[in-house]
Amino acid sequence: MNEDDIYDVLGTIERRLIRECLAAWRRENDLRCAKILGEFMPTVFYPLADRVLIKPDEEKGEKLYAGIIIMPEMGKTRSTTGTVLALGPDCDGLELGDKVLFGKYAGADLKLNEEEVTICRQEDILGVITEVEDDEDTVDESPGEPDPES
Repeated sequence: MNEDDIYDVLGTIERRLIRECLAAWRRENDLRCAKILGEFMPTVFYPLADRVLIKPDEEKGEKLYAGIIIMPEMGKTRSTTGTVLALGPDCDGLELGDKVLFGKYAGADLKLNEEEVTICRQEDILGVITEVEDDEDTVDESPGEPDPES
């Protein structure tokens, strides 16, 4: 064994630097691959307990103008209606696809598969919204003003 082999500090540093560079490249490559795979393989989310995953409806807010400065985020409020995407195992009375009304500050907003969603407890849902078809043939028999006599 040579003394050069024992005291080859420069060679040891070069080998360690190469090893660290390769490890860093592999980590970065793995992250890049995970990002690419994430675009093709969406994340699946299952709510637990009585949690509900909701896709909020798009708000049709107005843009405010102050002089020349455009402030689109000003006055924008959080949507309080949405469609049920997923239900936890303890949820009763709701179905997938129901349009619901939930509290303004209920739940947590998150981004899942490049889509804005809200997750909240079932107790934070105020009600289910249904569309009622209006029949013109039906007679309004509710108490109100009496019909004028002819």
